[in-house]
Amino acid sequence: MEHGLIALDIDGTLTGADHQIPLEVITYLHKLYEHGWKIILVTGRMYSFAKREADKINFPYYLAVQNGADILEMPNVKLADQAYFGLDVVQLLDELYQNIESDFLIYSGYKTGDFCYYRSKNFPSSMTSYLEKLESFSGAPWKDCQDFHFEGQTFPLIKCVGFFEELKLVQEKLTGVTTSLIKDPISDGFYHLILVTHPDATKGRALRRIQKHLNIEGPIIAAGDDMNDVPMLEIADISIAMETAPKEVLSHGQIIAKPSTELGIISALETAIAQC
Repeated sequence: MEHGLIALDIDGTLTGADHQIPLEVITYLHKLYEHGWKIILVTGRMYSFAKREADKINFPYYLAVQNGADILEMPNVKLADQAYFGLDVVQLLDELYQNIESDFLIYSGYKTGDFCYYRSKNFPSSMTSYLEKLESFSGAPWKDCQDFHFEGQTFPLIKCVGFFEELKLVQEKLTGVTTSLIKDPISDGFYHLILVTHPDATKGRALRRIQKHLNIEGPIIAAGDDMNDVPMLEIADISIAMETAPKEVLSHGQIIAKPSTELGIISALETAIAQC
């Protein structure tokens, strides 16, 4: 029997402190799939980073990476939909970063190697170990550039790196794209990120695109813990916010789940399903 959609953020919602999805959670999601629920993982991660956890899941599901820039049918890694942006966004960010002592990262997309373009000369030495840690999660070596010149190319994601107050000013001047200002889970919240994607690459719009692709009218349950999760919490019939989420996110949760380190998503989903 087909029920509906369960859309889940990965980091901070499913994963523990080790950035891995516990086996108990995967087993529980498999059981929900067998009972007719369509499982969707919606993440800001690039594909090669998400793949580390996605490969542990052996039943059919959907994976929306980089906030829905690419939507993949898993485990066969078949592209279902895509939303990329062009060079004009890069040029605007070059102007906005003129007085900031860091830089932004441009991601190439999973079909072209899933690597990252960056300019090491624009980052202070204090960020070197952080950048090396980020690169370690990539499926390919990063490409160090003197300047960003990519005539005719399109991109799934830009990550603006820095501190909250300076990034807030950058975000206010970014137009024509979708932006999410979040704590960087890799730096344990020391740095913040602006995730810049195509207007159709939000977690909410990605969820709607998958719903249309599957032609499912059943209920939507969504769970998340950060600001980029809000668009899918807003469109869900039943929304779950993790207890560890910022206040702005908690206000969008009809159900508040215990932390992911305590496998809180399992009991929260049980409560949500009982309400359907």
